[in-house]
Amino acid sequence: MKALIISPYGFTCQWFNNAFKDDPNYSFVHYWYRQEPDAPIHPIIKSAKELNEILLREEFDIAIVTEEHHWIVYLDTAKKLGKKLFIMQWDTPCAISSNLYVNFRTAIKQPRKWGLLDQPVPVAEFAQYCNFLVTDYGFGEVYPNIYAVMGPMNLDWYYYDENIARDIEVSFCGTMYIPERFRYFEIFQKANLNVPILGGLHGHKYSQNLTAPDYARIFQRSKITLGFTESIFGPNWRTRKDKMYVSAACGSLALLTHPETLKHRNGNWFEEGVHFDSINESNAVDKIIYYMENQDKARSMAMAAHNHFMENYNPKKWWAEVFSRVNDK
Repeated sequence: MKALIISPYGFTCQWFNNAFKDDPNYSFVHYWYRQEPDAPIHPIIKSAKELNEILLREEFDIAIVTEEHHWIVYLDTAKKLGKKLFIMQWDTPCAISSNLYVNFRTAIKQPRKWGLLDQPVPVAEFAQYCNFLVTDYGFGEVYPNIYAVMGPMNLDWYYYDENIARDIEVSFCGTMYIPERFRYFEIFQKANLNVPILGGLHGHKYSQNLTAPDYARIFQRSKITLGFTESIFGPNWRTRKDKMYVSAACGSLALLTHPETLKHRNGNWFEEGVHFDSINESNAVDKIIYYMENQDKARSMAMAAHNHFMENYNPKKWWAEVFSRVNDK
C-alpha cells in the first residue's frame, strides 16, 4: 500500500513510520509547500495547480492532503480521485453557538476561508466525492465521508517511560495568548498555587518556543498536565486540543477544561473520571491539590489513559481505519 502525503507538516509521515517502518508492503511519498529549516531537502509544491497535477499524476492507494493558504484541492480533482482522497481538516472555526454540533454543522456548509486557508468550496460539497479527516470535532463517522480522528503524532517522541523521573508535580505546556489561560493563571496566582508555564510548540512573547522532543519530555516528567480548550476567537469556539493525547501517550494525568470536546453522540475519546478529570474556574485549584495529595489515584488514572490510548488510538489502528474508508459508500 502506498500513501501520497501532501502537507506542510512532518508528523503525518512520522505517524505512518510509527505504524509501518518495518513493513515493506507500506510506503509513502511526501510533498511539502516549503523547505523547512534544518530539514533534509524534500520536494516542494509551488502552487495549487501543481498540487492538483501531482494528485492526478502520482500512483498511490490513498492521498492525505493538508491544504494551506492557496495550496488547495480543486473540486474536479476530488471528483476524479474519489474515495482514495482524504483531506485533513484541523480546525472548525465557527462559534455561533455553545453547542459544538451546531457549530460543526454550520462550518461544513461554508467556504473554508479562515486562518491559513483560502478554500472557496465547503466541506459538505467536497464530501460528496472524497473523504475528510477531522481532528477537532466528533468521534468516528460524523457525516457520510467525514470522519473524526485524532491528530497524527510521532510516538518516537511521545511515549511512556517508567525510567523517566516524574519530577514536575503539575505543568502547562502551551502558549499564553488565549483569555481562558490568563484567567486560570490569575486564579492559581491568587491561591498561591505554583503551576509552571513551560513553553509551547509555537513561539510567543509569553512563552518559550520548544522543540517537539523537549515538549514531549515535559509531559513525560509531569505527574499532572493541564489543557485548555477555548480559542482566541471566543468561549464558544473550542477545539479538541492535543493535550489529552499527548498526556495519555506520555503517562501524565490530564486535567482539562470543557470535557465535552471529548464526548460525542457516537462515543467518547476518553472517559471522564477514568482517564482524565475536568476542571472549571471554581474547582481547578481544589482538584489540582487533590491529585497532588492523592498521587496513587492520579497515577492510576494516567496509566488507564495510557493503556486506552495505546489500545484504541495507536498508529496501526489509525491507518487501518483510514485505508478501510477507501471502499466505503
